[in-house]
Amino acid sequence: MFRLLSISILTVSAGFAQTAPPAQQPQQQAARPPRPPAPTRDPHTPGYVTAKELADGANAPADQDGNFILGPTHPAAPEMAAKDGVPQGTVYTFDMESKDSKIYPGIAREQGTFARPDPDNPTRLMVNSHPAPYTRHVSVYVPKQYVSGTAAPLLVGADGPDKMLFTALDNLIAEHKVPVMIAVSIGNGSGDAQGSERGWSTTRCRGCTQSSSRRRCCRWSRSSTT
Repeated sequence: MFRLLSISILTVSAGFAQTAPPAQQPQQQAARPPRPPAPTRDPHTPGYVTAKELADGANAPADQDGNFILGPTHPAAPEMAAKDGVPQGTVYTFDMESKDSKIYPGIAREQGTFARPDPDNPTRLMVNSHPAPYTRHVSVYVPKQYVSGTAAPLLVGADGPDKMLFTALDNLIAEHKVPVMIAVSIGNGSGDAQGSERGWSTTRCRGCTQSSSRRRCCRWSRSSTT
C-alpha cells in the first residue's frame, strides 16, 4: 500500500394487375462526407499565448523558461528510451466507466460532422455533439525505489496509458533528476479534439479534471495496487 501527497425511410410502390413488382434494390448506406481540411490557425493570432518558434529539428532549451513552438522532426529525448541496468517500476491497470462518473457522463461529436471555425472568434472552433458513454483505461506506475507505506509525490497524466512516461520516470528517478514518485496515466474518453470526451475533459474543464482525478482515480489506484 502506498500514500499519496495531495494533488491538486416508408417506401410505397403501386402497380397494375398482372404486373410484377419491381425487384427490390439493396439499401445502400449513406456515404460519409469527405473530411474537410483542418483549419489552420496562426500560433501568433491575438489571444494566443506568446511563444517562440524554433527551427525544425531543435528542442526547447532545458535551461530557459517560456513557451516554444517545435517543428515536426525534433529528436527524442534520451530518457525516453529504456536502458539496461535501470530499475523498472511496476504498472497496475484498471478501467473506469462513464456510468460511474458524476462529473463526466460522456459526449461524442455527431457522426459525419467536423469542427468549424467560429466566424466571430478565430481562436475558437464550433462543433455538434451528443451524450455518449466511454471507458477509460488507467495505469498506475509505482517505481522500484518506492518504499511501501511512505508518502510520495503523485504525477497525473492524460491521453494515456503512456508507457513512455513510465520509461522516462525509470530513467530520471535512477539518475536522481526527479524524486521517487508515483504516476497515474489516464486514458481519454475516446474521440478527438472538440466535441469529444477527450476534448472536453482535457481542455474545457481543468478544475473538474482535477476533482475527478482526486475522487475516482486516486481512490481506485489505491485499491488496485494493494
